Amino acid sequence: MAESEGEGGGGGDGESLGLLWLYLVLFGFCLLMLIVWAALKTTYFQSWGEWFQKTV
Repeated sequence: MAESEGEGGGGGDGESLGLLWLYLVLFGFCLLMLIVWAALKTTYFQSWGEWFQKTV
């Protein structure tokens, strides 16, 4: 009885764990995109600022 309950609980934990992993992966992906976007934006502005200083 206790073993079957443990298995059932484990199955439930496995499902919620899978969902948690899905959220973590999505969150990590969004965070990575945000970091890449911010890095590109800052480097873009830095290069534009340097070009502007050279031109002026």
